[in-house]
Amino acid sequence: MGWKASLCFRADLPDKAIETYQGAIALDNGYYKPHEQLGSFYYYRGNYPQAAEEFQQAIDRAPGRFIAYSNLGAALMDMGQFEKAEQALTTSLKLRETAPALNNMGAVLAYQGRDAEAVARYRRAVALDQNNYVHITNLGDSYRRLGLSGPAKKAYRDAMTAALSELGENPKLGHTRSYVALCAARLGDSVRAKSEIGQALMSSPGDNKVFENAVLTYEALHERAEALAILHGATSEFLHQLCRSPDLADFCQDPRFPVVVTQIEERRE
Repeated sequence: MGWKASLCFRADLPDKAIETYQGAIALDNGYYKPHEQLGSFYYYRGNYPQAAEEFQQAIDRAPGRFIAYSNLGAALMDMGQFEKAEQALTTSLKLRETAPALNNMGAVLAYQGRDAEAVARYRRAVALDQNNYVHITNLGDSYRRLGLSGPAKKAYRDAMTAALSELGENPKLGHTRSYVALCAARLGDSVRAKSEIGQALMSSPGDNKVFENAVLTYEALHERAEALAILHGATSEFLHQLCRSPDLADFCQDPRFPVVVTQIEERRE
């Protein structure tokens, strides 16, 4: 059933995807995998509390599942529960040192303004998975915030190369393309950044990471009006999560930002 749900996700049929995952859970409630898959689905849709619940359900059924602990840490991080996130990720890394867990730990540290510590985790993650454009981009971001422009630019170039290689195999990957856009923006290539993020948003309309990278891309290009315009398609939960990003503190202080938040919340009532 997992492949059917995945197809529904890609076709932007969230209700059908959830139904398919839940059907798999009903067939064997003691099996961890459907809970892990459903948690990932909720995570990329920005429903972090539900994602955390499903990841915990996976852990309850498979206590040695280091990936589930890493995923749980990511969800808790995006809920702003940094202490709990560190605990989950520490458990994951004790079970097995993996690039995703190291990257997530780096992100937790970076969100708390601890970029020097984050760099050590990101570098280890990249050493374990040298072509992962997400990890390399995160490393570049921490280098940049530490004022290390040379290493930051190299990381962005390396991340772009890795992402473009993946797009060469499947050009429809909006998530991947959004990282090409962000790295292009960080490197000062505004034309490419705008083109790539526009394509990414069309390819993956329900992916919150694409939304976030779009905001970061336009903010890096100093085009805040465009970044604010993107938010009208987001959820209020996502907007609150967005403001925990170390690169969007100033963005969220813009007097236009709370106006957008209010408009979105009023639409839900």
